[in-house]
Amino acid sequence: MDNNSNDTHSLKRKSDVMSFGQYKAVKGSQWKERVTKKSKPNEVGVQIGMLERGGKDFELKPIRNQTILLNIGKTESVDSILEKAVKKYLQFYPKSHDDGASYYLAFRDGRIIDLLPGTDEPFTIIKYKENIGKDYSRIFLYLVKEEKEDAAEHQEDDLLPDFPLTTLFSDPHNFIDCFSIDELQKTANKECDSSQKNESQIKKYKNICEVLSDLNKNIDDAEQLYIIVRRSAPVARYLALWQREVNTKGSANKRVVVKFQGENGIDSGAMAKEFFAIVVRLIREHFCPDGSPVDSMLYVQNGYFKTCGEIIAASLVQGGPAPFCFHSNVFKMLTTINSIDIRKLDLHIHFTESEKQLIQRISDDPSNPSYSDTILEHGYTGLVSADHTTDITRTLMVSITNRRLCYLKEFLSGLELFGIFEALQRNALLFEPLFITSSERAVDANYVASLLIPNHSDENSSKRIVEEKIMDNFVDFLMHLEDNKLNVTGHEILANDENDCHLISCTPPDLTPAGVLGWLTGQKHRPIFGNDLQISVQFDHNCLENNPKHSVCYPVVGACGRVVTLPTKHMEKENDFRSIFLTAICNAQAFGLH
Repeated sequence: MDNNSNDTHSLKRKSDVMSFGQYKAVKGSQWKERVTKKSKPNEVGVQIGMLERGGKDFELKPIRNQTILLNIGKTESVDSILEKAVKKYLQFYPKSHDDGASYYLAFRDGRIIDLLPGTDEPFTIIKYKENIGKDYSRIFLYLVKEEKEDAAEHQEDDLLPDFPLTTLFSDPHNFIDCFSIDELQKTANKECDSSQKNESQIKKYKNICEVLSDLNKNIDDAEQLYIIVRRSAPVARYLALWQREVNTKGSANKRVVVKFQGENGIDSGAMAKEFFAIVVRLIREHFCPDGSPVDSMLYVQNGYFKTCGEIIAASLVQGGPAPFCFHSNVFKMLTTINSIDIRKLDLHIHFTESEKQLIQRISDDPSNPSYSDTILEHGYTGLVSADHTTDITRTLMVSITNRRLCYLKEFLSGLELFGIFEALQRNALLFEPLFITSSERAVDANYVASLLIPNHSDENSSKRIVEEKIMDNFVDFLMHLEDNKLNVTGHEILANDENDCHLISCTPPDLTPAGVLGWLTGQKHRPIFGNDLQISVQFDHNCLENNPKHSVCYPVVGACGRVVTLPTKHMEKENDFRSIFLTAICNAQAFGLH
């Protein structure tokens, strides 16, 4: 019996052994069952993104290209959706993770998701889909990181003890007794430490050079603002070309590179500085002729005021001239623009000299017919008589201030470039000398002469004696320009070739020490970065040997390298120096070979 039983069992086990094909089929079905996701009939997929604050207005905006598909129940609560969304989103985008941060669920416009919009019914995805008529896969919900201020508001009530407010405030001692002194002291110390930390994060600058050097780091050198313009173009042309280039590049935070039409120079910095020197002067003359923005709503509409602010900002951080365009009272208004109360205006604090004189004249004789148009243009609609003098003058003050604030806001929107506006608000006293009209330091003959660094030959040599004489001629020429105020028009310039003297037409030169400085370096202003400006003076003693047949030659200027080479054979005598240098600066204002 036993043997037969064992034989039977052995046969059964052999018959239970699967073939390779059977084994493969069984394992395949098991794997498919394991990896195939069984969709729950009550689950749907919605898009989850994240909102973060950014931009000029610090508004909540979606992070682009960072969304996930989340399966949620059709009637699942907001808290449950939020928990799932945070967990899955941070798994896919770990860089968004912030230890200790809390989140809430919001619509695209930042509204917290709690109830169905326009109802008192709790939010569910199935009801929301019915209301907006979109497929589940096209519904977007957003995570928003709860800011510390918001968290503090939510926790504010937790600080109060849990008993009626009537009891709390009926006796002032109860309010103090409900908190321990140690807790209050810890809270006060924590707030103090936080305040000190924020203050320490704001860098303290010793001078304007440090500020501008830091702001210079905000220049985007990956691209350039490439401006091609005529030297003698009107200011509107300069501004229009700037606006077009900014619109093309999408931003003005680039390094400015300039080419003057008809000139062969390559901009290594000097041409950009000359561009800024020209445009900033035109801005000062056309848009701030009286130390205040000119009264023109057209310049608001076409963006000229904003463009002026951008050009001034770029000039400051790229080594160009300071604007020196505002009256001191206008500059104070610029730096305190958000705190001005138009009902508390002061004639001596908020207005320029010409405005004070106008208001005073009208105040002395408001009935004068010559003032009627001015009074009405500024919005006064009452009776014009001596009995209403105060109303008339106050109306004028409010009107002038309101218009100026509009123009200054446009300037400031341009000054936001490179962070100038933010730095201006924090360091108003350092920036003031760059904007006040009375702060500009003149570029005189002594200043330009102090920049000249002659590369002399050996001491006591005959060449050294000639070189020193030429340097004396150079300084005397600068003083001659300063004392005599020469004025040469574009049709009075004499061109001296070998045997040909004729009049040519060109842009009138700036025959001042500042003009000579601009010709030699590309900039007509004193450096505002604090770096030393030096002009190397070289001497050419071999011009006759190199070219025996010529009768006269002229200085060779390398503005970007700040080098000028003087031919000694032709400039040793004072009159010869003056004639040759004057001809050179008149005929060779453009960058190139002359």
